Amino acid sequence: MTEGEERKQRARVQKSKPAYISGMLEKKIVSGEYKVGEPLPSLQELGDTYGVSPRTMREAFKNLEARGLIEVSQGRKAIVKSGSLEMFVESMFETMQVRMRVDKKLLSDLLEVSINLTTSCARTLSRDPDRLIIVKPMKTSLEKMTETAKAATENTSDLAPDELLQIFNTASYHFHAQLLQANSNIIINTILDNFKEQLKLIYMKLEYTPDEMLSLSQDCKHLIYALEHGHTDLAVALALVDTTLLKDKFKKVVI
Repeated sequence: MTEGEERKQRARVQKSKPAYISGMLEKKIVSGEYKVGEPLPSLQELGDTYGVSPRTMREAFKNLEARGLIEVSQGRKAIVKSGSLEMFVESMFETMQVRMRVDKKLLSDLLEVSINLTTSCARTLSRDPDRLIIVKPMKTSLEKMTETAKAATENTSDLAPDELLQIFNTASYHFHAQLLQANSNIIINTILDNFKEQLKLIYMKLEYTPDEMLSLSQDCKHLIYALEHGHTDLAVALALVDTTLLKDKFKKVVI
């Protein structure tokens, strides 16, 4: 590693320290170890505990204050203001919902996040000892996708092609929404849950040929197999194939 690369590495580590420490303190606040209304240890005490400077601790406090968990006053110890992230998340939703009325790029970013999470969730779910609980409803959605795709390709349904596509897209949305439940980040999960109707509307606009519907169903079937049997590498690879197709389809949707 060159001297320049070493400096960049040290800078990245230094930058991540406040986030790491605020995350540790957040867990203690949410768990009740630090109770609402009570002061936190001083900057110096916490700095000694975590082996960082007061400046780093002040940055960590800023992160916690921005989340609405503590209240910081000059010359006094920080006070625990809230034992949960509900107020922070609620405030964020209000801001996002107001912006969505005038800034449709926000929804595009939300879609991008949900798609990119799919690969991470496939990895997490494949290693979860309770994965079959989440996989079970995914299989139900997959059955509807497969049934509809076959009807579309074999022309055996009395429904019009656009009606079949709507049924397929609904099942596809539920399949991917259920997979995203494997994500363990409470804030991201809550955001996705609150914007599920907007996400569903976008899924309903996706256009597939009957052959593409059948191909996606087959890919999802293989993904289910990999998840059920804990084949992490295969699950991640199949999730990448799935998200590549979704990204291509989303690019064609006019939001």
